[in-house]
Amino acid sequence: MKQVEKWYLPIDGKQVETTKEIYIAYRNLEAKERMQKIRRTRCMIPNGKGGLRLCPKTSCRDCPHHRTGTPVSLDYLKEDFNFDVEDPNEDVIAEVNKEEQATAVRNAIMELDEIDRRIITMIFYEDMSEGEVAKKLCVSQSAIHQRKANSFKILQEKLKKFQN
Repeated sequence: MKQVEKWYLPIDGKQVETTKEIYIAYRNLEAKERMQKIRRTRCMIPNGKGGLRLCPKTSCRDCPHHRTGTPVSLDYLKEDFNFDVEDPNEDVIAEVNKEEQATAVRNAIMELDEIDRRIITMIFYEDMSEGEVAKKLCVSQSAIHQRKANSFKILQEKLKKFQN
């Protein structure tokens, strides 16, 4: 008969049975955290191949490569030295917001009456003047201007959440 392997993790001082996958994932995370702690406290020295490696000395007091002080945060650089580091996530967030706004504008335009939707589309998407739109729709230019202004008010109300 095949013996089944059992895997245990210490949780709140007790050994809790778990699956092999969870056990391995937990141990990998533990090892990763342990290495991060070591990297924060031990010096990095040249490895002779153009890269860096951890200093073999476990006591940094005796090490000529000992790092002093604490790591500098980007917030510290910005606040104390007015050194601005661009956050790459800001570009992504701005792009997502831009897409969200464009979708909201398209949806709001689609909710307009058909004639108003056609006027907005002709003026802003087909680059036609109010006069050209008036001729094409066989109405006066002042009627086009008035409908455009009313459409703007409706769109502005529907898109309030995007206003600053």
